[in-house]
Amino acid sequence: MLGLEKIFPKKWNKVLIFWGRRKSVKIWELEVNFLSRKIRIKDQVNLKSPTGENFNSEQIINILKEALSSSKKNNYFLLFLERPFLKSTLSNFSILRDNPLIAIEESELENLILNLTWRLQDREKAIVARGLGISEMDLALISSVVKDPTIEGRKILNPLGFSGRRIGFTFENSYSSKDFWSELVKIITTLKCETKIISEDNLIYDKTLSALDEKGVFVFLDEEETKIGLMGGFLKASEKFNWGGKNLTAVIAREFGVSLQCAKSIREKYIQGEMSIGAKRWFEKIFAPELKILAEGINLIVKNFFEGEKLHPEIWLNGEIANFPKVAETLKSYTWSKSIFKKKPIVSHYSSDKIFAKINIDIDDKYAKNSDFDAILAVFLANLFLPESYNPDLNKILRRRLKWIR
Repeated sequence: MLGLEKIFPKKWNKVLIFWGRRKSVKIWELEVNFLSRKIRIKDQVNLKSPTGENFNSEQIINILKEALSSSKKNNYFLLFLERPFLKSTLSNFSILRDNPLIAIEESELENLILNLTWRLQDREKAIVARGLGISEMDLALISSVVKDPTIEGRKILNPLGFSGRRIGFTFENSYSSKDFWSELVKIITTLKCETKIISEDNLIYDKTLSALDEKGVFVFLDEEETKIGLMGGFLKASEKFNWGGKNLTAVIAREFGVSLQCAKSIREKYIQGEMSIGAKRWFEKIFAPELKILAEGINLIVKNFFEGEKLHPEIWLNGEIANFPKVAETLKSYTWSKSIFKKKPIVSHYSSDKIFAKINIDIDDKYAKNSDFDAILAVFLANLFLPESYNPDLNKILRRRLKWIR
């Protein structure tokens, strides 16, 4: 840089990220330099819900208020909520034009987008309301983004001036209950920083995986779910299923007749090797059926990824449960379908440090050096404030419609 960085000091922006889940709340304070794409994790807080209970909407609102009041002045705030608080959907939707030979004008484009969003909301609302545990009458569409326009299946930057019969878009919609959303609005409108609200429904993990250029199958194992991505130089597909560390904890609780909290403590001692050889072998035996379920779940999803061309024979493990004893061994010994992989897949751990290196993060503090997957997520969440590649003019139409709906 010819020493210019000394003349023009780096501009670090303060970013607060709030991640609300059913069982936990995570809060990060970051410093982000969007020009150099460097991120420093300055502080983080993890809150767990009471054993056997979920956080409710009122608790999430109260924790959010406390986090905002105790945090220093921020340039950006990102609110990241999972079901049952928010739900996002990602859908590809297309429509046939009446006059395919005539170039698309702005008025026609607006009518096409409104037509598609109306049809999409009608198609999604019953499923989304059921997922959030509310009635369709209580459902509110709180944000909608349209991007990746296509004509006859080919991506273009902006459809205006183009002709063609079939025009399509990718829609990213976020929904919530009206009451919960109204409480959030009261908080958000008082903030003086740029704010974004998103919901994880594989979307965040898709963004994370999309930054990697590996080939094979990525498996992210956390406490609640297992998320799987098919890689081939970029993310080709991703799915998740309901298996995580909680399943292993439940096995201990059932065998010993103890609470889940006590069972998790025993699980941690087993992971750390604080047991005799005999006890270790006994635990391996009781965990074996659960680990087999994990392997079978991964196998089913991998079969869904298969579309005629055999997959690259590599399985990468990452996440909170990736280092659980015998996980890698179970997957290595599993009989994978020869018709899906080119040969028997190699199973190995994917270092979080490699992900940090790919996304150009400053690892200069105690949180980043831990290289946990939560820190990786925090980095990608902060990066959501970087300019998007889609045409912002397309979304003016949706913003007008959202005001009308509310």
